Amino acid sequence: MTTENWNDKDFVLEKVKQNGLALEFASEELRNDLEVVIEAIKQDLNAFSFASPEVNKAIREFTGRKMKEEIFEEIINLYTK
Repeated sequence: MTTENWNDKDFVLEKVKQNGLALEFASEELRNDLEVVIEAIKQDLNAFSFASPEVNKAIREFTGRKMKEEIFEEIINLYTK
């Protein structure tokens, strides 16, 4: 495997779908690609640690908002029944 392969999005997508931790070897550009990172995380949650800081932050912010929404929804459901 050459370094060029890890710059190829189709190649990397194939690899991370088989083993999410392969994200570690992807180019910086592809570790910053949300589609690639999500596919890697779907296969192995630990792949999250190999995402670029930008994607890592975006995913954390999104999941944080979703968790807050779900918590507020549960609280509302508890007190409106």
